[in-house]
Amino acid sequence: MNMKVGLIGRVACVVAVSLTVALSNGQAGSPASYMYTLMINMIAPAGNSLSQTAAIQALSDQDWNRVEQMAARLSESAKAVSSGGTTPADIERAESGEWKAWAGKFSDAVSLAINAAERRDKAALVAAADELAEVCKGCHSAFPQAAR
Repeated sequence: MNMKVGLIGRVACVVAVSLTVALSNGQAGSPASYMYTLMINMIAPAGNSLSQTAAIQALSDQDWNRVEQMAARLSESAKAVSSGGTTPADIERAESGEWKAWAGKFSDAVSLAINAAERRDKAALVAAADELAEVCKGCHSAFPQAAR
């Protein structure tokens, strides 16, 4: 039970911090950046669903199907994260070694989730969800502006 709360709490915290940063910087009324839109509409929902499903004690076939779907969404999102976005600032950020390193870590964590889903390995899924939460938290710390 404690693991469930910790895992879901960490992912929720990443999303909350991202939203808080965006709102506190006056971004609520301005058009959202590509990366912000991607994170809010694709990555956060898929990551949250993956983490919530990983916290279920015994996964059903339907749960594993959801994990596969969320991992596939995250995989497609990882490609977009690697590109960095569409604005000049997004493109410049994506060319930095630090962005490339975080994007690679994100892609690696997503691969762990895909492999866990393919094997229907609960322990591997929990580890992948934990890794994904840590990567998101780290990247958002390194690049708070990408959350806007």
